[in-house]
Amino acid sequence: MPKKIVIVCFGFEAQHLRSQPWHMAHGLATQLSEDNHHVTLITDVNDVPSTRYEIKKVSSILQKKVHLLN
Repeated sequence: MPKKIVIVCFGFEAQHLRSQPWHMAHGLATQLSEDNHHVTLITDVNDVPSTRYEIKKVSSILQKKVHLLN
């Protein structure tokens, strides 16, 4: 039975596809998609590659919070 799968990958730009860890995330998403799963990759950049699976762009995946102790 096909599943819905989400992969979160910071900096998933088209120019990074042949470098790790982006190459691994792309390979995993591609294979899962070819196995008829619904794959969505979430990233925080605008220059994403054209893929067989869905890519969602968000402005920031995590926010850095600094707490000051007095």
